[in-house]
Amino acid sequence: MQNAGILQTVGLLYTTRASLGLPFGWSPPIVFITTFLALFYLVISIVKDIIDVEGDMK
Repeated sequence: MQNAGILQTVGLLYTTRASLGLPFGWSPPIVFITTFLALFYLVISIVKDIIDVEGDMK
């Protein structure tokens, strides 16, 4: 699940730039949003399992 933040952002960037005939490149905003989303998805995946620990023990 953590790769979703990276794959979606980079995939959309690459597809958009390729369709416009522009070269692929990393810009600071793209690096920021990719890192933010990857960390966000990581935290969500960890937190959703913490809540269900009691249910997993049953």
